[in-house]
Amino acid sequence: MIPLLFLSHAALAALALLSAGADEDARSRFLRGLALAGALIGSLLFFANPLLGDEWRTVELAPSGTRLAAMAVTAAWALVAAAEGSTGTGRWDVAALTGVGATALMLFATNQWLVPALLFAGITTLSVALLLDAGSVARVVVTVAGLTLGGAFAWIVLARETWVLLMPAPGAQLWVAVAAAAAFAVVPILVPPDQRSALPVTPLTLGVAFAILASVARGAGPILSLILIVGGLAAAARVLLRSDASQRVILMWVVLVTFGLGALASNPYVTTRAGIAGILGASVVALWPLSLGRAQIERGFLIAFVALTAGFNAVAAAAAFAFDQGTSMADVLEAGPWAAITALLPVVLAAGVVLGASVGRNPEPEDFSPSAVIASWALVSLTVVVGLFPFVDTRGTDTTRGVTLYVLAVVAGALATRYARGLGGGAGPTGERRRFAATALKEPWPHAARLTSLVCGGAAALVALALTFYGLRMGFL
Repeated sequence: MIPLLFLSHAALAALALLSAGADEDARSRFLRGLALAGALIGSLLFFANPLLGDEWRTVELAPSGTRLAAMAVTAAWALVAAAEGSTGTGRWDVAALTGVGATALMLFATNQWLVPALLFAGITTLSVALLLDAGSVARVVVTVAGLTLGGAFAWIVLARETWVLLMPAPGAQLWVAVAAAAAFAVVPILVPPDQRSALPVTPLTLGVAFAILASVARGAGPILSLILIVGGLAAAARVLLRSDASQRVILMWVVLVTFGLGALASNPYVTTRAGIAGILGASVVALWPLSLGRAQIERGFLIAFVALTAGFNAVAAAAAFAFDQGTSMADVLEAGPWAAITALLPVVLAAGVVLGASVGRNPEPEDFSPSAVIASWALVSLTVVVGLFPFVDTRGTDTTRGVTLYVLAVVAGALATRYARGLGGGAGPTGERRRFAATALKEPWPHAARLTSLVCGGAAALVALALTFYGLRMGFL
């Protein structure tokens, strides 16, 4: 069962390659079927995780890494299906790279050993880099992120003489891994708007970022979390206070807040819920330009982190964790950042509600693709199911009251979003009062692609040589 769920995405990639010579219309329909199958397999891995056992080869099927990777893979295939249904161009290369990257991501997120983890992280990084345009800012950043992660892993091997993936890494090695995770997380923000909806870059890179936070970079602490959450609040304020709103700024809100929550705690439950909220929320935002005029309230739910979603669970769990940490410390200077996080998280929820209601009520033209709308609805439904899942999964007591209160909160939020007037002035990528500022970043100098390839190849060769030398020296290889 485990090999089927993990390796089936690579098999889907092989089928996509075989369809390269088919007629464009037939190939497009076939690829949509492959993408749907990939999304279903990813969802199945999430819910079947407790039944799969504890270990398989070099991977450990802990709920945190397994479920995080499963949601990222599901969202990636959903974007492929939506983009293919919108354009019908039969991009077999996108489907093939998605399948390869999906299998590698799952094997990386669940691995216990440094060398296999680095191998699979490199495969995912390469898949994402090949999806992006040569020489683009996003490709340069994802390459740097992969090299930084490789450097962190090599440093652990050289300094600690161990091949086990330490969770978390000790000392300064943790911060190098955090830098790699941050570089992966920023890639969706840097991707040009037309590619953000057409490619599964957003869920794949965020999946790698949160997988790093859940393992080798676990528990970076409250100061980094505080900085990121304040940055997310600044992005929300910009959307609400200015007369123009871009998809990129709203994506910054989702990524910064969820990454901040994920970096806060050493508790894998908080990191996993934050990662799922960030992956699904950013993926729905990525589909926004393809679903204008539809699924507006649903997008607002994800952006607002309202009750019954994975985002609300992450905020609530982070608040409880920060409060416990702050009250257990006698030193005021040590407890201060935790107290600040505890005080700031209610502000995050309030800002999210205002921003989500504003986005949900934004006047938009009827310019949508049915496949993108269906994909948005599916991802929103999935985050609600994931939000309910902790009640079913972790407690044996009666939880009917808690689920009922969550459902009532969602109904109240939906009514407020639908009937509130003048809240936030209407925000969104396009509309009567605000326009979509989908400007691409300036690309680097023309030789960036060649320089990136040379640096990547040289650094990868050095890392491989160092790992081989120390593997032979320690008798591991």
